[in-house]
Amino acid sequence: MGRTIVIICAILVLEGNLFAQNGSGLTRKERKEVRKEQQRIVDSTFYAKALAGLNSHDWVLEANSIQSKRGMTYQVNGVTNFVMVDKDRGTVQLASPVRAGYNGLGGITLDGNISSYKVIVDKKGNVSVEFYILGVGINATIFVSLYAGSNRAQVTVSSNSWGSRITYNGTIFLREESNVFKGFAL
Repeated sequence: MGRTIVIICAILVLEGNLFAQNGSGLTRKERKEVRKEQQRIVDSTFYAKALAGLNSHDWVLEANSIQSKRGMTYQVNGVTNFVMVDKDRGTVQLASPVRAGYNGLGGITLDGNISSYKVIVDKKGNVSVEFYILGVGINATIFVSLYAGSNRAQVTVSSNSWGSRITYNGTIFLREESNVFKGFAL
């Protein structure tokens, strides 16, 4: 709900500023630059929230695509396909609307305890996080890459027990601002 309010406010501010400046006689190139600057400000706000979530161990990556270890990419729904960190607990969920699964959503939901959580920020602002999740059905290394200046990220889940890898591509949100639906965990 909070994320929706922020997005609506940002759009209203952007449209209001563009409407006010269109009447002031700006050229097309100047209007384009204004729009780019406003988008950069919105993106940097989302980046700051995502970085705060990563540092406080309280975030969710809502996936819009998933890539298998063989490189096949599938478009997915972020509400049911996500990676979540809630302090010292982690959740990895896959769901498919066309298949039956263990979690009631056509896939699998795996929960576990988090250990060795490390956050590294490089000179350009790109963020890397590495940690382990150990629980029923999951023993995995998780790598998170948050791109500088936005909340777009990539999470790679590498299983230490069944030797497979899956990559989630999507956006990182604070857990309280996320709209994910968690199925039944193993």
